[in-house]
Amino acid sequence: MRPRVRRPDRVGAARGVAALELALLLPVLVMLPVAAWEWGRALEHHERLAHAVRAAARHLATGDAADPARQEEARRLAVYGRLAGGGTPLVPGLNTAMVQIREPGSDPSVRLVSTGEGAVSLVTVTIAGLRHEPMLLPANLGFTLRPVSLTLVWRIS
Repeated sequence: MRPRVRRPDRVGAARGVAALELALLLPVLVMLPVAAWEWGRALEHHERLAHAVRAAARHLATGDAADPARQEEARRLAVYGRLAGGGTPLVPGLNTAMVQIREPGSDPSVRLVSTGEGAVSLVTVTIAGLRHEPMLLPANLGFTLRPVSLTLVWRIS
């Protein structure tokens, strides 16, 4: 009769390897959905900025874009979503100082073009300098969103 050779417990060793693999992969498996969620949140903020710029440019293009009161209304419309302003900004961290308006009266680089129907100009609304701050990731992983700009034709009577 042969003596029995004791083999190591393979089931216990397999459990140890599986626990080690899980410990190594768990941070990656948790961070991937969190990073994807933060990226989607940043895209949503950028889309909100695009809608805000469009509303402000439309507001300026349908009236006197050189009027300082109308420009202030457009800034409040871009930041708060309403002409009166106040309340919570559409995107966290957004303020009226980030909204830039370019029209012939305020910027000499914007030209007036004469047409058969009268003078035509362009009005440009830009939001720049907004920093996206993550909610679930460390703050140092935040980044500045690219500027959002829209130019519309503004007719001067």
